[in-house]
Parts: sequence; structure tokens; C-alpha cells
Amino acid sequence: MRVYNAAGGRLTLSQAAGRNLVKDGPFLLFGLVPGGQLLTFVWLGAHLVVLHRSPVNQAIHDRAAHTWVAAPEETIQLRLT
Repeated sequence: MRVYNAAGGRLTLSQAAGRNLVKDGPFLLFGLVPGGQLLTFVWLGAHLVVLHRSPVNQAIHDRAAHTWVAAPEETIQLRLT
């Protein structure tokens, strides 16, 4: 899988940092809070709901950073039968 910006190019440093902060930051913070396991499951559930309901299959962190995830062309053309 590869991550692209909205124009189809490489991510900038700020986009990559922001995407990873939104993706992993809440899980790291919830680990420090008493009762954080429940918050972790709620955040994960929200992530999965947003991903499932998105018409373009974008997760929360991809929406926040304006990025897209796609398989490289070599992977897309594989024929698995």
C-alpha cells in the first residue's frame, strides 16, 4: 500500500506527521489515562465506522491529512484465482 496526497504525489513532511499523529496519537494518550482501554475501543470503533461508511474508504486520519491510500500498480494487476 502507498499513501498519496490529494494531487496524487508524495506526502509532505507535515502531511505525514499529521496523518500519523491523528492515527496513533489517541491510542498513545488513552494508554496514559485510567480507563483508557475503553476509550481505545470507542476510538477504534469510530475509526471502523467512518472507514466503512465512507464512499471512498477513507479513514479519519486520511481525511484529516487529505491523503489517499492505494495499492501500487504492480499489486493491482495481480490475478489471484
